[in-house]
Amino acid sequence: MSSIKKLSLFILILLLLLSISHDLSKNMEQHYPEANTDEDQNTRIAPIKVQHGDTLLSIVEEINDLNQLYVDEIIKDFQNLNPDSDYRSLKPNQFYYFPLYSD
Repeated sequence: MSSIKKLSLFILILLLLLSISHDLSKNMEQHYPEANTDEDQNTRIAPIKVQHGDTLLSIVEEINDLNQLYVDEIIKDFQNLNPDSDYRSLKPNQFYYFPLYSD
């Protein structure tokens, strides 16, 4: 093998190892968005990691045992808990705060 090929292979392997090292040394913890709750309401919340295909209402239905859903209230509460997020376009693999309701 020529010395140029050996050097190229060595540099490629070195870059690969540096890349892997960098990825592993990153802080892998997911940080939750900061929650804003109304002091008067004493709203209970659940941090949920959104999966592909989840919607605001599907998650709220899943985590709450409600006989009736009030969509406007759910949207308002979600927007208060996640002020920088759009409830119509939740991003998969991101954490959001969702309101917990009790009947």
